[in-house]
Amino acid sequence: MDDNICNRLISVIVPVYNVEKYLNECISSIVNQTYKSFELILIDDGSTDSSGKKCDMWATKDPRITVIHQENGGLSAARNAGLDAMSGEYVCFVDSDDSISSVFLERLASEIERSGADFVFCDIDSDKLCNADIKTDDVIEMNARQCRKWLTNPISREYVLMVVAWAKLYNKRLFDGVRFKQGCYHEDEFMINNFIYSVNKAVYVPERYYYYRNNEGGITGNNNAVSTYHLHVIDAYEDRIIKALDNDDVTFANITLKWGLLKTARLYHEGDRTMKNEAIKKYKYIFNKYYRLLTKKQSHKYHVFEMFPEMFCRFFI
Repeated sequence: MDDNICNRLISVIVPVYNVEKYLNECISSIVNQTYKSFELILIDDGSTDSSGKKCDMWATKDPRITVIHQENGGLSAARNAGLDAMSGEYVCFVDSDDSISSVFLERLASEIERSGADFVFCDIDSDKLCNADIKTDDVIEMNARQCRKWLTNPISREYVLMVVAWAKLYNKRLFDGVRFKQGCYHEDEFMINNFIYSVNKAVYVPERYYYYRNNEGGITGNNNAVSTYHLHVIDAYEDRIIKALDNDDVTFANITLKWGLLKTARLYHEGDRTMKNEAIKKYKYIFNKYYRLLTKKQSHKYHVFEMFPEMFCRFFI
């Protein structure tokens, strides 16, 4: 590996909350990287199991590890604490129930140095994701417009790869004055909105160097599928619409609005009574505020949900 790359310090930020079952595997995958110039910041976000003690144990074994213990504030607060404490020129996030390939840091560091990109991201090893629409074994360099194109179909693999905060290596400058939105879920959906018009270059590496664990007890797991906090993703869609309009990008705003309405209808369709009530409120708010972005035909279609939600879901969900 190039000696110049080896000297670039990478900050690896891992939020930790009640993951004693998976934590050792996650940390082990990081400390055994072929790339050695990194600091590992473990944020124990008020764990009530043995996770905090395990973090401290790992810190006694490896001087590159720093542990921050804090009261439970949620994933965003934990990541933000890591960003505030970091010293690296580059930064990445790893969720504490996931793990990474031994060459994750080396491969992404090599690409970010070669290309001068704002961030580099890789494919994800997960049985939850559908196949990619883009079939390639080549590294892809992307500008902001191409990054936004990957956000035009939320059910695609490309969308997930672009949205998630992990499986990426960022230049630290991207987080100057930028932090994860606290007090909400689906924080990754909000974070990507900060970059989709300002990024100069992103690079996609097609290899699956990030190993995602389908943790049913996690935020996006089946155990929490009908929780109303999933409606926070619609707030992130609205934030994306606002940024599109600020940049006179009506086409992207239109696409984002359509998917936001369909996502809200799906949450209604799959939810319990509480979710249905909240989803209808959210749908009416989004539709009535932004329907002028739709064509007349689209507006008629999505207006149906307000009057006949069950019928709309039967035909379009």
